[in-house]
Amino acid sequence: MRRVVVALFVCFIVIPFTSCNSNANQEPTQAPQETSQAEEGVSTALPNMSDIKVAETPLLYDFVFGCLDWHVSIGRDTLDSDLYIMRNVKAPGVLYTDWYPIQAGFSVPPLGSAIETVNLSERDTDNFSTVVSELPAQYVLREGDWELVIYAEDAARALLDAGFSFRNAYKYTESRLPPFLAIGHGWPSEWLRREPYVTALKGAGIDINDVWWDLFNYRGEYKLTTDEGFMTPEGYYVVCTGIREFSLCDGQGNVSRGMTWENVMGTCNALECNIGEIYKHGTWEPSIKE
Repeated sequence: MRRVVVALFVCFIVIPFTSCNSNANQEPTQAPQETSQAEEGVSTALPNMSDIKVAETPLLYDFVFGCLDWHVSIGRDTLDSDLYIMRNVKAPGVLYTDWYPIQAGFSVPPLGSAIETVNLSERDTDNFSTVVSELPAQYVLREGDWELVIYAEDAARALLDAGFSFRNAYKYTESRLPPFLAIGHGWPSEWLRREPYVTALKGAGIDINDVWWDLFNYRGEYKLTTDEGFMTPEGYYVVCTGIREFSLCDGQGNVSRGMTWENVMGTCNALECNIGEIYKHGTWEPSIKE
């Protein structure tokens, strides 16, 4: 019993000098416990993907799907950050964090990895809220009851000074694919036509403002289909890798890279297949010069 009393006394002495760092550094949990500050009957947990409507909550959509900066700009052209923190103001002690691994020489937007949950004590919650309330507007974006904190520059320094460090609680995982990449649509041209991606892609030899990208998406997959609309027996599809540049793939994992648009149209003619509404076989024939 004496040991317990001594331990409690030591904790009482130490806590005021630790800048509330204990809970901010803890291992994240997968199932957040909503704080008592949440209104009864109001869900403050991060919603499932199927429950989010991009037209209603575009910022929340981007966070949950791991594609921040798509529907709502987060100023990535001026703020360099790899950590983002989302919370519901009705349950401010439950933080959702997501890391965006940024590789040197990137040309497309970085994607989120695994959303982790950090539960703060009441004291840490008050401290965190105070720091966030004093941050410049560019570091805090709000959408309804949701609040996104961009962990960069002044914001990162202020949170670190207050004892909030999230790096030791993160478990690196592979980036999760947002819907448009998972189903093969490629990168939306309207997203890539913003900075810093325009400049990054130009450095990779791709002019994303070219009219070519009005028709095709970068890294988009396009199925070769029969006149009846079925995919070819070989499962052929092409991936757009540049202006008038493609890779031809089949269902067995074989890939032919470096094909031109003329090569692709010639292949469609030979197989008597189409590329959706983009190209119908036989509507183009090579000239003598080609």
